[in-house]
Amino acid sequence: MINREYKVMVQESSSNHEFLRTARPGTPMNEFYTGEMDGNKDSFVMTNPEGKKEMLRRDKTLFFASIFAILADPDYVALRYVHPRSSSV
Repeated sequence: MINREYKVMVQESSSNHEFLRTARPGTPMNEFYTGEMDGNKDSFVMTNPEGKKEMLRRDKTLFFASIFAILADPDYVALRYVHPRSSSV
């Protein structure tokens, strides 16, 4: 879940964009995409480097990118959820 104070950006026409756009109706991801991102030009960038630049320039903004894009750039930090009952970090 994303706190409503935060904005999310994604590379336009990417697999990540399609993942958000086609989220199952009624899910939090679908509701966030349709309510906050769809039709909002500030939610889309053309390239991953542009997304990184914009994320750093804007307050409370996250960039939704693949783990490959994140790991390929040492300046990215991957956020991941670890279930409270899981022993792995």
